[in-house]
Amino acid sequence: MTTLKLKTQEEAWRESVDTEIVGLMEEMLAQAKNGEFDGIAIAASRKDGQTFHSWSSSSDFARLAGAISRLQYRLMLKQDD
Repeated sequence: MTTLKLKTQEEAWRESVDTEIVGLMEEMLAQAKNGEFDGIAIAASRKDGQTFHSWSSSSDFARLAGAISRLQYRLMLKQDD
């Protein structure tokens, strides 16, 4: 007899991990552990459509905001591809 097990949404997500995202986060974590950052901002979109954002303190919020603007510009260019 075969038993059917339904997967939760989280179980299904774990099976389809995006290795590019994991690699990027590991690279950023290594740089943070080396003390290379003085501030960080994070934006993410979840598979269920929710979004997440957070930031840390920074010695130069204007520079961090500029980095966010540059990222936004690059994302818009990518969307137009």
